[in-house]
Amino acid sequence: MPPILIYFLDANCAFRQIMVRVMHQAFSTDITLLGVGDTWPIPVSSSSAPDVVLLGIGAEGLVNPQLLTSIHAELPGVPILVLGHLDDTVYRVAAMKAGASAFLSKDSLAADLVPTLRQIAGTRQGAV
Repeated sequence: MPPILIYFLDANCAFRQIMVRVMHQAFSTDITLLGVGDTWPIPVSSSSAPDVVLLGIGAEGLVNPQLLTSIHAELPGVPILVLGHLDDTVYRVAAMKAGASAFLSKDSLAADLVPTLRQIAGTRQGAV
């Protein structure tokens, strides 16, 4: 399977750095990072569109619907996977209402990140 092309956005610098390192070390055959940043739009060095936008929610545990709307406007049809601090129904429902394709708690990333990315990116990758 081809690697999943990702834009990764998270406001927390320490978490963002850890995730980039983990994605490069543990998931390098499954994931290719096209752009990483703390604000939208992400400065990117690639002309390729991502298969998925990976979006960490803020420390308050809030999903910003305007941010998801902006991402969807710039990248129509690209699914957004929201990462939350806790696997809490309130966060999951808020993410899905705001336009996310899926929600994962940061605690479940080791086991669920790649399968979830493959699932939501599947239709995009199949169309290419």
